[in-house]
Parts: sequence; C-alpha cells; structure tokens
Amino acid sequence: MGGDFGDMVVDIRVDAARAPHAELRRILDLRRSGDMLSEAGRLLNAGNVEGARERAEAARDLSPEHDRAWTTLARVPLAAGRRAEAVAALKEAVALQPRIRTSLASDPAYEPLRADAGFQTLVRP
Repeated sequence: MGGDFGDMVVDIRVDAARAPHAELRRILDLRRSGDMLSEAGRLLNAGNVEGARERAEAARDLSPEHDRAWTTLARVPLAAGRRAEAVAALKEAVALQPRIRTSLASDPAYEPLRADAGFQTLVRP
C-alpha cells in the first residue's frame, strides 16, 4: 500500500453502534475539530487572535461536545484580556469533562486567571 508523506490508515469500528453512520460522522467531526484546534493554537501563538477565534469557533460548531474546543476558545479572549469570557468558556469545558479541573489549575496558559474568583471556584475539586 503506497501513499504520500503524512498519510495514515485509520480503522474505525462503528458496527456495534445503534446508528453506525451517525457514530462515524461524530468521530470524523471530532477528528476534524481536533485539526482545527491545533491550527487555532498555532495562530494564537503567532499572535493572530482573530484567526484563532475563527478556527476555534468552527471547531466548536463542528464538535460542541469536544472539551478542547472550549479550552481553546477560553485562550482567545484571555489573549485580549477578557477574563470573564475566558472563564465562561472554561465552565463549558468542565461541564463536558469534569476531570480537566486539575489540569486547568496547573496549565500555564491560564496563569492570568489564577487570582480570578470564578476560575478558582471552577478548578476547585
């Protein structure tokens, strides 16, 4: 089997799902959302806040149950100093995946929120 550099073969089994086509779509959307979030992170690190926001919102719209979409969306307003908006996005992420509380508390990306009462309440176990 030949392919180009970077190609990968993925075997996704959805035959046990009640709605296999819908499950396959959900998994594909989650994968595409992850790719968009990686790009949003690169754009944010390069200082392109608006481009990062657009990619992160597109990822969230494609896969709203993806907690990483919400944590990335939190970094965008945080870069512009909008702490309340960042905390609101993080609340969505924690609602989807409560286990991330501990990682948020120690993640250097959220250092500007450490003294914020809303953030402290959010990351408290």
